[in-house]
Amino acid sequence: MLFRSGIEVPSGVMVVDTAGNSIATGTIPTQIDVFTLDTVAPSLTTATQTDGLLPGRINAAHPLTFQVVFTRPVRNVTADAFTVARGSSVTGTPTIAVTGSGSIYNVSVLLSGLSAPGDDGSSIQIGLASPSPIADGAGNRLAPTTPLFGIAKLLDTVRPEIASVSRP
Repeated sequence: MLFRSGIEVPSGVMVVDTAGNSIATGTIPTQIDVFTLDTVAPSLTTATQTDGLLPGRINAAHPLTFQVVFTRPVRNVTADAFTVARGSSVTGTPTIAVTGSGSIYNVSVLLSGLSAPGDDGSSIQIGLASPSPIADGAGNRLAPTTPLFGIAKLLDTVRPEIASVSRP
């Protein structure tokens, strides 16, 4: 919510300083120090996957990329503002890279630092860190939102092996 506020000085009122000196008649403005208070928190509008990877099973060769859009220009949108939820079978540390400005950012999660067998515990999903450092120009922190976005994917970094070869 935006508030507009100021100090109203009714006509006929004497304005004096702490020493008792008054402002000369006719020089008092009707409104002093007008300012606007911004208490509206920005929020995440959309997080759209832009890497072209299909839902389901992925490998570590391609990064997951998202375009994230906020309701207003924000700051502090860094790798620390995001997290990668990993299933119990996922080991290693992903690398998060962020580009953009204003209200539109691109987030890439490089999966090359991860390994997983592709089982039910191999899920990965990107989301917002909590607490989030993201804020608007007035210092309003990002409004609480669903912490994870995008579809959870199964990471499979195990190369297939040839079990046997038979000749006719």
